[in-house]
Amino acid sequence: MTKNTQQQRDTSRKQILLSELASEEQALSTAKVAYDEGAEKPETFKNANGSTSRNVAKYEEKMKKLQDIVNMYQRNVNLLEKKLATFVSLHRTVKTLTAHAKVAYILLTHQVLITFNANI
Repeated sequence: MTKNTQQQRDTSRKQILLSELASEEQALSTAKVAYDEGAEKPETFKNANGSTSRNVAKYEEKMKKLQDIVNMYQRNVNLLEKKLATFVSLHRTVKTLTAHAKVAYILLTHQVLITFNANI
């Protein structure tokens, strides 16, 4: 694989991760709004005598579901950010290898292949 091909693949992977991150951040934002709106709207019911009461159990169930959704999107965002950080860090590491380190790596790899082929 040529250096140019690898760079194109890396750029493509990075763009996909950035796109997924933007999508998950938008979903997280929407989930947080839904959670806030849900918190402002208590579950109520009418009693037999016509008075209104709060349904605490139903409210808590609703809020738990909304919190679970927020947590899911937050985990997704965190994982994508971690992947991007690893991707960027790895890319920087490869770029900062000195010419000597690259040559040493190539020679070592070549020597291992020669040894492997000689043992076959």
